Amino acid sequence: MADIEKHSTTEGECAICHSENIEWGDSGMVDMNYYFEFSCQDCGAQNTEWHELKFVEVVGHGETEDNNYKKPEFKVTDKASARDMGIEYQLWASEQNLSYGELIEWTEYLTKIAKRYGLLKEFREEGII
Repeated sequence: MADIEKHSTTEGECAICHSENIEWGDSGMVDMNYYFEFSCQDCGAQNTEWHELKFVEVVGHGETEDNNYKKPEFKVTDKASARDMGIEYQLWASEQNLSYGELIEWTEYLTKIAKRYGLLKEFREEGII
């Protein structure tokens, strides 16, 4: 069997057969790029999805009576904890005065979590992303 290399510009899609039936693996950072490894459950190909990091903005927060902003910390280890995180985020976010930049940052983060654990449709239906 010959080694082949193909490229795709669609997130969460196998570059070889274009299936979205994937199982996520490790992730990490190289220089200013973040990667997610996954294997295709249809054709067995090993894929690495690359994301470029770029500076967007600096958001400052002060401790005042009107602004007690504290970013929640979540530990996501499986689908159930990812779902719990989405619910906790909704409750937390409803009590915050988030900037557009913060909303974009959270939406991107939650979208990656939803993709990783197969919750994209559910998160969209529930208004989490």
